[in-house]
Amino acid sequence: KLLLRWWFLCLLLTNFNKHCLQIYAFNIIFLSSTHQRRIDDNRGKYFNKNREDDKNTKFEREDGKKKEFTNHRDKNNQHSYNNINISYDDIRSCQNLQQLLQLQSHTSKEIRPINISYFWNQAYRLIRDERECRKIRSNPGILKPLVRQTLAFSDDLMNPRSLAAIALAVAKISSQTRKPIVDSSKVWRVLESNIINSAKTNNFSSEDCANILCSFAKIGRKSEHVLDVMADQVLSKLTTSKPRDTALTVW
Repeated sequence: KLLLRWWFLCLLLTNFNKHCLQIYAFNIIFLSSTHQRRIDDNRGKYFNKNREDDKNTKFEREDGKKKEFTNHRDKNNQHSYNNINISYDDIRSCQNLQQLLQLQSHTSKEIRPINISYFWNQAYRLIRDERECRKIRSNPGILKPLVRQTLAFSDDLMNPRSLAAIALAVAKISSQTRKPIVDSSKVWRVLESNIINSAKTNNFSSEDCANILCSFAKIGRKSEHVLDVMADQVLSKLTTSKPRDTALTVW
């Protein structure tokens, strides 16, 4: 289509006449109207599709198995969060902290331990916007509902990837806002204890180790037990570690 337009434009410049102008004008109008109809059709399909027909989001766990999180909402009210299983896409679709915390509040009974890391990751993504960052600086307690639910799952947060993601997100939020999150000491004690206990039965990837070490270093938190556990995990996979993970670990 682009070449066709360019060819007509060349004809228009080299041999200007009324017929050429009419053909070129018809070409632009026809292609533009066709493209607009296609956009309108796609919009109609997007807004009219049934949420129950959405594909399930699949996540891969450390043991290699696939775990599905379905997203069944009331098709007559897309803002209804009753009786649903919260999905990663729901969390990522939140545009600000208020939406994120509302989602967490409305779906608190459906949230699973693995979802907590997604909420923390999205919180960090959002506060990279200076307006959202100022909200936490002026009111650190705004994250208290998320902190409270994290502490409620303290005995169940044993997945290495989730632990690494939460630790890194909390550290980045504290670094970005230059303030510790509410009940910071409790959260870090839970993370330290769970990392140590999880390492007894689970294998942390080189990326998980690098993120955990980076998170503790970022906020200047020293834990000899965590360092010992991470040292054993890092050394066991030193030859297979990615250059980025090795560099981050050394840093």
